[in-house]
Formats: sequence, structure tokens, C-alpha cells
Amino acid sequence: MPDAGRINALSFSAENRFFVATGRHFAGEHTGGHLKSDLMEYNVSENHWTKVGDIPGGGRENAVSFVLQNKVYIGFGENEKEILNDLWYFEP
Repeated sequence: MPDAGRINALSFSAENRFFVATGRHFAGEHTGGHLKSDLMEYNVSENHWTKVGDIPGGGRENAVSFVLQNKVYIGFGENEKEILNDLWYFEP
């Protein structure tokens, strides 16, 4: 990924594509870091990452994802202040 050092992220595959989203980015140390809200897609044949967009609701970690009837659902998790109970979907 363009910004190595991400933990507590989620990942899923849909429509023969691989995605990573959210999590906490560390720039070398496992203290602090910042929460991510991005959704990244990996192209296997080109070995290249592309930012698809941002997940609504802001940066988070420990979120969940699942695919149901060709829709990808992403949500829950926590940010710096609270446990989140939102759930979003998109169609890849």
C-alpha cells in the first residue's frame, strides 16, 4: 500500500477486486498514529493501489465489512472518542 504501517484495518474482495479500508496508520512507531477513512483498491495484474474514496463517518479502526447481494457494507468500529454504530454500503 502507498502508506505502509496500517493496523486494525478491514479488507474484502468483491467483483474479483481486492479492497482495504480504514484502520490506523503509523509512521514507524506504534504510538499515536492517525485514523484512516480511505477505501483502497488493489489491482493484482498491475500491482498498483488506487484510492476509491473515503468511507462516510470519518476515520475509524476495528470496523467490519461484508458483501451481500452485490453490495459491500462497511461500518461500526471506533474512533478516538466513541464506539461507532453506523453502517454504510456501496456497489463496486
